[in-house]
Amino acid sequence: AICDIGRERVYVRLKVEVRDSEDFRRSLESFFKNVAKGRREIWVRAEKGSSLEKLLKELGFTEAGKSVIMGLELKGDYKYSGELAFKRVECDEWEDFKRLHDEIFVNNPFSSPLSKILRPLDPIDAKAFICGPHSEAYFTYLREELVGIVGLSHYGEAGKIPIIGLLPECRGRGLGKQLLNFALMRLKELGVKRIELAADVQNVPAMRLYTSAGFKIVKEHVYYVLHM
Repeated sequence: AICDIGRERVYVRLKVEVRDSEDFRRSLESFFKNVAKGRREIWVRAEKGSSLEKLLKELGFTEAGKSVIMGLELKGDYKYSGELAFKRVECDEWEDFKRLHDEIFVNNPFSSPLSKILRPLDPIDAKAFICGPHSEAYFTYLREELVGIVGLSHYGEAGKIPIIGLLPECRGRGLGKQLLNFALMRLKELGVKRIELAADVQNVPAMRLYTSAGFKIVKEHVYYVLHM
């Protein structure tokens, strides 16, 4: 289990490797009580249709939102010809990248129940992502205006787009499609053939964008909350 603990709530990510049992149920119930420690909410993500989802309901958790993993097979040529410019983030620019990330995804997220569990980018994770051998990050500009960021990761023929977003004042201008087109082109250049990204189902514009680009849902997650 991995816990992100805030002042009022805790978000628990569980990897369950045992089947249903009364012992497991009691252990999980005790675990939740221990991690809560006076906080108002416990959040847990479960794969749709899993035994964990069933158990959470039995323990009094209620559904709060959904997310999906979407996949795309990169076929054909991908070329970028938009009006945006992209600058590779250097290792010594990690603080600027983190600040932009938090402004986009934490301070001004798309309105969703899941925004409650969004956390600032950890400095160690930011440095590792920017400077790592299997990832790239980009500042995005519209002429001289900094408008967003893109983060990519690649392992052989498999790639991901873990970070893609615009500052709030730049949304709704058709720029998201350009960000995505650049990301697809760059991953294609890196030899990637299969791409995955995560999306909040409640973010209808993003879901519409990814679907129009050919992404299909490959896995569904349900987020549950227990009010203490």
